[in-house]
Amino acid sequence: MNDKRDIRTLKGIGDKTAGLYNKVGIYTYDDLIFYYPRDYMKYDSPVIPSEELVGSFIFVSVRIKERPLMRRTGKMAVVSAAVSTDAGMMRTVWFHMPYLTKSLRTGCDYIFGGTLKKTGNAWSMEQPLIFSPEEYSKLKETLQPVYPLTKGLTNNAVKKAVKQVLSVVRTDESLGGMPLDKALSGIHFPNNIEELKALVDQVYFDENIRTCPHGRPVVLTFSKERFDREFGRI
Repeated sequence: MNDKRDIRTLKGIGDKTAGLYNKVGIYTYDDLIFYYPRDYMKYDSPVIPSEELVGSFIFVSVRIKERPLMRRTGKMAVVSAAVSTDAGMMRTVWFHMPYLTKSLRTGCDYIFGGTLKKTGNAWSMEQPLIFSPEEYSKLKETLQPVYPLTKGLTNNAVKKAVKQVLSVVRTDESLGGMPLDKALSGIHFPNNIEELKALVDQVYFDENIRTCPHGRPVVLTFSKERFDREFGRI
């Protein structure tokens, strides 16, 4: 793929949003499709909070028990809400998201995702992800990409833009013998861990795959000495 079309031709990307993409080096379709995820999030089935899960990132089924409250600390809006879980009440807090006082409805069910904490006998989460049960059912047991971002650029926005570009990837190009559209789809939206690992292994062990079709390196080799130096060990 060697597509130099401006990302502003994609749905949902105007001049202002394009400026955010430009900050991370994305100007064209080509830049976007080779902007690989830095990580992946697995949307596991919701669990019940427990002592063993404190400090872990989990998804949990909750019900909003009272109207979310907002207070301001300087210029920062802080929204808090009490929610019920199968293991008792949990306090939740969000920063810079004042609109949640209207969008989170008392008595409604949601799926929250975040790092579980416990202070005394109280469960808590800071800045949890929020999904309706219907939304979460579509994501459940899937791997979703997590991209490097800049302020104002959301992960969902990048995902939607990448999907648009994937729809126009030429199928007659290849990456180390694998159809380019399949390889790029597998990198951005793998169906499972096994598929992602198989793709990584193919890239790692195939000596013919050291760059993308346009010369960008996909594998970098470091000596142990350089690796230790980069991490300040020597």
